Amino acid sequence: MEIYASGEQLDVPILLDSNADEASLALATPPGTDADTYQESVRKTYGADAERFLRLYPGENQEQVLKSRLEADTDKIMTRAMHRWARLRTQAGESDAYLYYFTRVPPEKASRSSAPITVRR
Repeated sequence: MEIYASGEQLDVPILLDSNADEASLALATPPGTDADTYQESVRKTYGADAERFLRLYPGENQEQVLKSRLEADTDKIMTRAMHRWARLRTQAGESDAYLYYFTRVPPEKASRSSAPITVRR
């Protein structure tokens, strides 16, 4: 961020993105999904804003808690960072910043494989 503070960045339009499933790597070691523990943690962390948080990221059952934890982490870590970067970029220069949020899921299960892709000429 120092480059923006000093004004040394290139002043060109920038495209920034995040993915809907950024936090899905957490599924390798899934977070706790107990609804009571989740809600208690949210209330402790967010205090007066806890009810608002729970409207955005509800946690009434295990499935909902897991989904909400992943979505909240994605928003907190990646989506927020991209918005901050775009804001810094437009404050530091004349050019626009464009944001997009990628949500497409391949229709075929085979397309979702994390196996390496070989490109042949």
